[in-house]
Amino acid sequence: MIKWLTIPAGIICLLAALQQSRMALIYMGRIRSSVIGPFAGPQPALIHAALLAVLKYAGFSLVLFFTSWPTLITYLLAVLLAKSVLDFVLAVCRIGRFGLAQVTQKGRVYMAALELVPCAVYLAAVLISWHFLQPQGIDKGKTRMMSEQGTAPYSRPAAARR
Repeated sequence: MIKWLTIPAGIICLLAALQQSRMALIYMGRIRSSVIGPFAGPQPALIHAALLAVLKYAGFSLVLFFTSWPTLITYLLAVLLAKSVLDFVLAVCRIGRFGLAQVTQKGRVYMAALELVPCAVYLAAVLISWHFLQPQGIDKGKTRMMSEQGTAPYSRPAAARR
């Protein structure tokens, strides 16, 4: 991605994280919203969703601000993988939105198994992306020496450089 495009995208992600953290405070009952109105008590499912969105958008903004384009996709996928792993752990422990539903043991196992699907998909995507970022069998020290001698592929001969 072009550098001038990553900075506005990172700022947008930061603003989205701030907005979701405000929504989490509203759902907790610490801030009153004139649009939504008061809540009868904390709303665990909404708080869970808002806090996960805060983590996701904050991770995206860090990735957009501090990585270059080829590694950007890998790190964005890694943020999504971390979010899906966190969802899986919360489903296994029945915390947040996963603890609200009154389901049987078989239903809880099914909910946890459903959270494994995004984990597997994002893990495969991260591994594939990471594989394509690795250097493809070229020794960097040898390539540098070859380019100094003018024998590296696609380099000008030493006589033409003078």
